[in-house]
Amino acid sequence: MNERPLAIVPVWFYDDQTGYQDFRQRIGSLASRWRVIVVVRDIRFLRELEDLSVSVEVLPSPGGSRMQMWWWCLRLIPWIAKRNPDLVFLLGSQMAPVRLGLPASFPTVLYWNVHPSQLFDLHAPTRLARWFNIALTRLSYLAAARASVVLPIGARLREDLLAHGVHPLRAVTVPLGVSENHSMPRKPSPREHLPGEALRLIIAGSINAERGRDVMFDGIALLKSQSLSVHLTLIGATGPQLEECRLRVQRLGIEDQVTLIGRLPGQEIPALLAKAHIGLSLVAERPWNTFNPPTKIHEYMVNGLPVIVSNNACHRDLLSEGGAGWFCEFDAEDFARSIRERLANPAELEVASKLAYQEGIKALWSKLEPDFIALCRAARNWNPSPAAG
Repeated sequence: MNERPLAIVPVWFYDDQTGYQDFRQRIGSLASRWRVIVVVRDIRFLRELEDLSVSVEVLPSPGGSRMQMWWWCLRLIPWIAKRNPDLVFLLGSQMAPVRLGLPASFPTVLYWNVHPSQLFDLHAPTRLARWFNIALTRLSYLAAARASVVLPIGARLREDLLAHGVHPLRAVTVPLGVSENHSMPRKPSPREHLPGEALRLIIAGSINAERGRDVMFDGIALLKSQSLSVHLTLIGATGPQLEECRLRVQRLGIEDQVTLIGRLPGQEIPALLAKAHIGLSLVAERPWNTFNPPTKIHEYMVNGLPVIVSNNACHRDLLSEGGAGWFCEFDAEDFARSIRERLANPAELEVASKLAYQEGIKALWSKLEPDFIALCRAARNWNPSPAAG
């Protein structure tokens, strides 16, 4: 029996990373067709992959800084070339420069999950740092243009790639996707807010100022001062993030209105989402947030949760006002205003919940996986067959 073709999947996990599910989904799908070797920088990341049918190699890095990441990418090039794989799957936008050092004959797929402006600060405090980041940004786009296939997770990321020279047939949008492990085993009941109970809000993922931490806490404090019953649950903050949250919650006197939970296995999250009325996705205006699609909205929706989101471009691409969710500006007063409106119009919640579920199930990874596999196979031909889009 012929041995399955070899796919090498290098990935740089960050020290403060809170989510691994999109990486695991793609690695797991590859492992169903290829013999997969995943390359990581530290042995502690093995636990994130131990239940997948893959081999994991550690190419050690002394630390997790950006500079150390670029040196690690340089060391990856001969490591990969020596093994002559049938497919190289670069798992993350930050892996793009690796493509430039590999032989042109190597079929290479690049998972484009964030905009380069999030990786490279073009407004760094020193001229040398700015020049360095400009060079890395240009190298990333050049690498994307030389990849066999590029898989951006959103339409705006794809448009940006095309504007930087990537061929339209090689850039195909495959959304982030929601694992079935992150959804309830059966269709959720529509949300209903009963008189007298607190409106239960939930947010999952990294929790910091850019992700709306202060907006949410200040908004909750404002609602408390108006004697409105609201409860916020936050899931997924890392150790330092949790401590910052605790201090701010104590300072605002909203301990009874906020529950803080650290990182949880993905399969435990649906049970917590099932207890909530509304999911939250708030992001500050940053260059990359114009391009990066929000990561948690579909996870909320597939569990029947309507959402309140900040009013920025990528959120507007996913939602229409009054459909499966509502918009607010990225400030505490407007966030509180949106909550007050939901409390004043409880009937809207059930309708929005049904619409959210209908939208959410479109993003299940099982529905996206066939195109993903086809595109990875097409990398050998440098001519993807699925329609670009």
